[in-house]
Amino acid sequence: MGDDRSWWWWDAGSDEPGTGWVEVATTGWPFGSGSLFWLIEASGGRYLAYGA
Repeated sequence: MGDDRSWWWWDAGSDEPGTGWVEVATTGWPFGSGSLFWLIEASGGRYLAYGA
């Protein structure tokens, strides 16, 4: 399961109400992030941005 993706869910949390973060492990950069963005948006996430 998940062998067709180039990312794997690693960790997630919330710093304050209404915000949150997600960490993923990848096989390299760039990686296929379309399914990850869909998952976050389908769960109610908005204003997605890459960060460190």
